[in-house]
Amino acid sequence: MEESTITIKLPNGYKVEFLPEDVYKKYDIFTVSITYILKGESVAISSDRRLKGGTYPKAQYNEIRERLKKASYGTERLLWSPYSMDKETQGH
Repeated sequence: MEESTITIKLPNGYKVEFLPEDVYKKYDIFTVSITYILKGESVAISSDRRLKGGTYPKAQYNEIRERLKKASYGTERLLWSPYSMDKETQGH
């Protein structure tokens, strides 16, 4: 089991443009979940990877490790950009 949370504080003048959807993937030998929470000027990203109990052959180690690595990264990425009042007020 591996749990971790990182918090990214956005630089002054930046805002989140895109926040990925949470991820939950269940496989035969492990599960992975990733959550993204926007709190004011910070984004908390929590990851929880759980390998099901049991003994696995040494020959499967590399395969398990690669599958965990691939499952832990979604195709979407957090995106932030400079905040501009002019940009926000255009068209209003």
